[in-house]
Amino acid sequence: MIFYDMGSSSTYAAVVYFSSCGKVNPELGGQHMELRLVEYFADEFNAQVGGGIDVRHFPKAMATLKKQVKRRKEMLSANTVAPISVESLDDGVDFGSTMNREKFEDLCQDIWDKSLLPVKEVLQHSGLSLDLIYALQLIGGATRVPKLQAQLQQFLGRKQLDRHLDAD
Repeated sequence: MIFYDMGSSSTYAAVVYFSSCGKVNPELGGQHMELRLVEYFADEFNAQVGGGIDVRHFPKAMATLKKQVKRRKEMLSANTVAPISVESLDDGVDFGSTMNREKFEDLCQDIWDKSLLPVKEVLQHSGLSLDLIYALQLIGGATRVPKLQAQLQQFLGRKQLDRHLDAD
């Protein structure tokens, strides 16, 4: 892929080589963050309802919860608190709660720990050092999460990350 940039005083062209040198980690993605929130809210709902009922045994209720959680994860990328409210989540019982960014980050701590592994692996495989990397373009909806951005910024030693493309 060639990135071509013509500015007022200079032109820059770069050839980017994609290969299979990187590894896909099927256990590291935005859906894994959402699953942490789903589990947290399922536990909270079960505690509110009591009686030994587990909402996880009701597919329709879980699908509704997952849909709401996805929206809340996106809200937490721009806000520090995200309320959740689901009418009749299970058997006519309404559910309401809130999630703050700090709690969300705590729930996903192991994901943040793993988040740098793909970058480290591709650098090791390529034989390039970090100081030779000009840009790291963020792509994918999960890259909107501030904690992930902070991890990458700290590792790269940069104040800004490249977000020129639509993340989705």
